Amino acid sequence: MFIRDMLPNSLSDRLGHLSPPVREANIRHSLTSFSSRMRPDGFHYFPSSSTVMFLTESDEAWRSTNGGSTWTRVLQQAGRLLSLFIHDTNSRLVYILMAQDAILVSFNRGETFERRELPAPPNRLGLPVLEFHPERDKADWVLFLGQRENECFTRLYRSKDHGYNWQEVDSWVHRADFAVLDKHGNGLLAMAWKKPMPHGVCQDEVVSSIAHPLQFVSYGDKDHLREVHFDHVAQFSKVGKYLVVAVEKEHEVTIHISLDGNSFTPAIFPPNIRLDKNGFTVLQSTSGNLIIDVSKSEVQGREVGRLFKANSDGIYFSLLLENTNRNNLQLVDWEAIGGIEGVALANQVINTRELARDGAKRLRTLISFNDGGSWSPLTTPKNTPCSGGVTENALECRLHLHSVTEFKGPGLVFSASSAVGIVMGVGNVGSYLLPKPLCQTYLSRDAGRTWIKVSDTPDLFEFGDEGGVLVLVNPAAPTTEAWFSYDFGSTWQRIQFSDNPVLVSSLITDPTSHTSQIVITGITTFHDKEQPRFVIATLDFSDRPQCVMDKYNKEKSDFEKWSPLMAYSDRCILGREVDDFMGSSTVLLPSVVGYAVHSEFMVAAEISQDDSTLQVSSSLDGTRFDSVKYPSNVQIGHPAYSVLDSSTSSIVMSVMTVDRPGHKFGSLFMSDSSGQFFSLKNRHVNIINTERIEGANGSPTDFERIPGIEGVFLLNEVMNPDQASLGHKKLLRTMITMDNGRTWRPLKAPSVDVNGKPFDCTPGECFLNLHSSVSDANTKGHIPGMMVKVGNVGPYLLDAQSCHTFLTLDGGHSWRQILRGPYQHAFADQGNILLLARDDGQPTDTLLYSLDHGRSFVQFRFLSSLPALPPIAGDDGKVFVRRLITRLHGIGTSIMILAEPTLSISTATRTADHLVAASKQWLIRIDFAGLDFPTCVLDLEDEDNDDFERWSLARPEQNAFDMTWDKQRQLEERNHDEDAVGDDQPEKGCLFGRKVKYLRRISDRQCFFGRDFDPRPHHELDQPCACTRDDFECAFNFEPLFLQPPLPPPSNSSAQSQDKTSSSLSFKCVPVAPTGIQPLNSRPAEMPQECLAGQEFYYESIGYRKMAISSCVGEHPLLGFKKPCLVYTNSPMPLIRLGLLWIAIMFVSGFFGWVTFHIVRKRSMSTSEPSTPDAIHLQAHAFTPQIIAMSTLASMEQLPQSLKGSLEAGLDYLRGAWDVVARAVLPSSARQRLNRNRYQTLDSEQAAPEDATMLDEYVD
Repeated sequence: MFIRDMLPNSLSDRLGHLSPPVREANIRHSLTSFSSRMRPDGFHYFPSSSTVMFLTESDEAWRSTNGGSTWTRVLQQAGRLLSLFIHDTNSRLVYILMAQDAILVSFNRGETFERRELPAPPNRLGLPVLEFHPERDKADWVLFLGQRENECFTRLYRSKDHGYNWQEVDSWVHRADFAVLDKHGNGLLAMAWKKPMPHGVCQDEVVSSIAHPLQFVSYGDKDHLREVHFDHVAQFSKVGKYLVVAVEKEHEVTIHISLDGNSFTPAIFPPNIRLDKNGFTVLQSTSGNLIIDVSKSEVQGREVGRLFKANSDGIYFSLLLENTNRNNLQLVDWEAIGGIEGVALANQVINTRELARDGAKRLRTLISFNDGGSWSPLTTPKNTPCSGGVTENALECRLHLHSVTEFKGPGLVFSASSAVGIVMGVGNVGSYLLPKPLCQTYLSRDAGRTWIKVSDTPDLFEFGDEGGVLVLVNPAAPTTEAWFSYDFGSTWQRIQFSDNPVLVSSLITDPTSHTSQIVITGITTFHDKEQPRFVIATLDFSDRPQCVMDKYNKEKSDFEKWSPLMAYSDRCILGREVDDFMGSSTVLLPSVVGYAVHSEFMVAAEISQDDSTLQVSSSLDGTRFDSVKYPSNVQIGHPAYSVLDSSTSSIVMSVMTVDRPGHKFGSLFMSDSSGQFFSLKNRHVNIINTERIEGANGSPTDFERIPGIEGVFLLNEVMNPDQASLGHKKLLRTMITMDNGRTWRPLKAPSVDVNGKPFDCTPGECFLNLHSSVSDANTKGHIPGMMVKVGNVGPYLLDAQSCHTFLTLDGGHSWRQILRGPYQHAFADQGNILLLARDDGQPTDTLLYSLDHGRSFVQFRFLSSLPALPPIAGDDGKVFVRRLITRLHGIGTSIMILAEPTLSISTATRTADHLVAASKQWLIRIDFAGLDFPTCVLDLEDEDNDDFERWSLARPEQNAFDMTWDKQRQLEERNHDEDAVGDDQPEKGCLFGRKVKYLRRISDRQCFFGRDFDPRPHHELDQPCACTRDDFECAFNFEPLFLQPPLPPPSNSSAQSQDKTSSSLSFKCVPVAPTGIQPLNSRPAEMPQECLAGQEFYYESIGYRKMAISSCVGEHPLLGFKKPCLVYTNSPMPLIRLGLLWIAIMFVSGFFGWVTFHIVRKRSMSTSEPSTPDAIHLQAHAFTPQIIAMSTLASMEQLPQSLKGSLEAGLDYLRGAWDVVARAVLPSSARQRLNRNRYQTLDSEQAAPEDATMLDEYVD
């Protein structure tokens, strides 16, 4: 969260109704003319002061102490002045180099200077001359790179006393800097030529060679001992905490990264990325990570690059953006927005193919809000026509801005670090960026999320007073006026800064934009006979009233809070919440041992007060944590917790119950939508033994989510828990749920193996059991429902070496054996390309790949395709394949094979290369882009003419492999119909309350998805599904009691597994124990969540709850009893509503009394026998209103049907109202007796038949 000045309540048009030029009393301005122009290095601001200095082209030095309003010439008799340097960390220090062997030093911001003699004149090779130590306590340390008069090479000197004394360090130095790293805190780093050099050779003529390479060296602090790190160094740079060194060898450049200046690690880029010594630019992101732009083309006028970002160690680089725009000066059109972490702008070349035919570059501007992780075009300003004939609101109608490659001078182009969120730029709206003279000026007040046009011309702009003042000047023609805005560009005013026209060349202010003074520089002519003169004009806005920040009174405060990522992230920027600039902290949980964030939930584990157990708490907002609640029949001892999933609006968590090494297992729980109340889903889920799994941490649960599918999970259940807890071998069976954990069943085995033969297993024991994989993104494609696993057909899971490879395309409904034996796999092109390699411990030289979803495979001998056989291959030409590596979700068409040597090389043929290679791993890259398939076509409007088929979990007749599954499903549905109550079947195609269609490429279509394709499901949200019993599960402290299973269970399965053979089983929810359960109709004293949300009613549970994943709509009996929120309401007139409630109660009670009186009288008149209504047993403390209501209900059968329905509805409302009043006015003990008697007084034998059906089905 950021704070800035508030905008005015009413905003006028921006530049459409400009006021006349103003000369406000609180805006001071001045103008000074000079006979000579300012040098290109421009103004030099002293940090945290209003002092400014600059040098002119005629060697004059000028100084101002009031931000440029008035000027004084200094050092008039000093001689020729070469350059001016202000110290980086000491804002009072300034150095001026002179043409003679001298340097001028000032300790008071240029007020007075002292002369120091130099050991040599400054170098004449154009190399950096002065460097300062970046630590403030070493501000007197200076490096000087000089060159004697009679020499043509440089000498490096160091001083530790502001240049009083100099000490020579080395000669033939190309560049040097202080090493502020762990090891060389007081040392030096340099690029220097290896000596001795040939006689008569000058330094600017030397080319790096084997005999005389340009070396990267370091020097000690005291002895200047020279240590060589690299030969043939091309460049080095310090960027944040990283030391980056580029080394050239055989015309290729490798980059090495160091964090301490001692140990270096080669940077790893994606394959086929070639670096040239003059073809890369090192940048830094706002989050501190290294960013490097690598040139793809260096042809003049057609320079294009690729943008890469490193991980936190600076070693592994991943591609951020293709075809970035760059120029021959190695400048890149990329800039991080100042003051906001993670926001950056970049320009991309969109016509790279045309550049090969001498075309001009066409650029588009992109913005990233997550530090380059994803990019999107800039939004189009409202009411702005598009350029180039593109129609408004078309996809090509976007905003594009000129960037770094077209601006000169230091500092940021679009923003200032102190003007948080204010971004300005010159550009146009259209399909690509136009030349600057055809552009306009645009502004964003929310860090680039939305834009407005503030000028019809390409203006110069500047920020003052931390963004409180914006200034525009048109540089196209001489002018006397500028424009300024106090309200972030909403309204503008003109101001005259000169009496004579000035051709403006620049707008300048303090680099931090803290000052309220804006400097305008340019050329003017006062009289016709005078020569043009350089002028400096200032606009001083500092006399404005001071802004007031009052965080306790928003109406009196001049500031407002805002977030730059409102459309992209609710409150956090790159995972960090900054609502008070981290000025305070609050202890949420005192003894946390670990926490995890999953989707909308934060889960934390803390040690109990007696240090005996771990207590888990959850939160939806990261502020309020509630202890999780388990069913009362579950005993939690000293568990270990694992949060497994939260993709279905609930938390899936395993709790270890048996911690015996090699025999671990636990219980699986799933929460409600609040993340607080957990229900037991499986008692004996397997915990994987990780002692032999390389790189595995902790104890992963044998649980897995089907990729891309909601509510479908796999787990391996321990079928012999009692024996396993005593040390016997665990017998595992794979179970699947299709209803978000409500019911589980074993996986149905395929009918035949890969050769078309039936599996050899006993009838009733033919289940498919699968090995779980330790989390690996490479093994999961992006195609929903597609999964490859290693397993076997039988009663229990066998070891991996005895298993085979299986594939599902429909989320686990059906499986097919695709290969015999265990294979490791990976996906490319988001799952279109399936790649497999042997995983049985044997060496291989073959990779299998499939382009038709595993129906056929092609063998590819990857070693024989290499130009030269690597020395890792043994005598048989094979290697061990340790891993197949692809990008996350298999994006892209390339794959890398991580291979290890077989060490089967005979002694006679073993060489030194083999011995070295035997200790290494090798990466072999294979790219399928050479297949040159077209991009797959998806047409949501014409499904018959694209490359995709649609399928749904709610339509099992579309299973991909085994059509015999339809018969089993049909049998389940018939049995399900017999147990249903009324018309309670889900609408065709509905699952979890919505219709979802998944996309799958037609297997015989030869096409690629490409990088930008998104195969996520297509939701038909315009047809919501009504709630059915399939949308409900047992509520907290209830468990399912399964009825007759629809399919005969296997003969050898346990009773527990018999109850879980189908996802469509009939069951009812019963309390887990008689104690610990509140009466069904009781309600906590606090306000229900439904009432807190402003609803008129809430539902009182009868033991069921709607699954958090379900989005069904409509009423359903399983929702429970509907109660009004009258007492709980947040209405401003609760007393009035309560009074109306009492009036309604009295009226309805009187009406029902009248009806009852006439009914009883009529019955007594129609028969001589005593009239006896249905028996009602009342306790002595029962209340009269309830007696009347129950008696009336017993007599309502005699009323006309229309009147009967109205009376029943009124009676239901009266009951709910009475509950509310009783809760408000009666003690809790009396309410419990009243509620308990309500259910005890009604004899079940005398209940209405339809009521009995409902109670038997839902409440028993």
